[in-house]
Amino acid sequence: MRPTVSILLPFFNDANTLGESINSILTQEFEDFELLLIDKHSTDNSYDLAVEFSNKDERIRLIDVAGKGQANALNAGIENSDGMYIALMSPVDIAAPHRIKEQVEYLDEHKDTGVVAACVQIPPEFEDNTYLEIYLKWSNTIITAEDFSLNRFIEIPAISSTFMIRREIFSRYGYFEKMEFPEDYEIFLRWMENGVNFYKLPAYLQLWRFPVQRLFDRDDQYSTQAFFETKSVYLFRWLQKYNQMFPDVVVWGAGKKARSRFVLIHELGIQSKFYIDQHGNEMYNVIEYKETPPAGSHFIVCFIGNPEVRVKTKQFLVELGYVEGNDFICVT
Repeated sequence: MRPTVSILLPFFNDANTLGESINSILTQEFEDFELLLIDKHSTDNSYDLAVEFSNKDERIRLIDVAGKGQANALNAGIENSDGMYIALMSPVDIAAPHRIKEQVEYLDEHKDTGVVAACVQIPPEFEDNTYLEIYLKWSNTIITAEDFSLNRFIEIPAISSTFMIRREIFSRYGYFEKMEFPEDYEIFLRWMENGVNFYKLPAYLQLWRFPVQRLFDRDDQYSTQAFFETKSVYLFRWLQKYNQMFPDVVVWGAGKKARSRFVLIHELGIQSKFYIDQHGNEMYNVIEYKETPPAGSHFIVCFIGNPEVRVKTKQFLVELGYVEGNDFICVT
């Protein structure tokens, strides 16, 4: 009999945490699922551990991936799964006992939602990591479909290992792609571009134990440059659709980083009328932010990485009558 949910759990040399992650799935309040453990050629005893679990619970299936990479592993899981919903899980995370139940109930009741995520917490040993704290403080506030839409070009607004996805989304809009960018962020942007609605349950349903070293020891596909190159193509097409002044924009941010970000969309055809920054500089076509034109006269692309500055900038523009998504968009 076809299960309601297929849970995909790719792993690679995760013997230290894999057992806890699997147990957090096997003890879910919602029991109508299959768990696909996808081995990415582990060289420790992760595979043996997975075999041990699969021999004890008939809901578990073990898959050996022929190729390499997370995208390949996830795609193999999707192709071998039978569930109406596809849930993603990490081999280092711990799911709350009611995670799957609450996500199934939400998708059952909200037919217009394609993907439902969840808020996450980090364990105490990660609480001193500034990057994680800043990211989660922002991410856990992104709840509604509108929140996801307006924040799509900041970073992926949810932890992908909390996603539960309607199966038909993959057949309509494609699987994960292995290219020079992060596969979860690219598929998020692609689905958003195609009108898929995302929602995040405003509850902490997963303990996110993403190893800190992996934030810094990733390969080139996870570099900041790769992130922005990915965003640039989608940002260009978004501006084509929603910027009434297309291809003209005003760029908020005149520093080296903002200008380097703008170059990527300029190469695609976007033109900058002028720049806005804290201080004006006529030589470089920069006006002081206090001289920002009235709403309706220009479309502003805000290249702001600092979250606090970004919030203040949005508040400033809203007070001038600008509407986010109609008159300006924020990008990192």
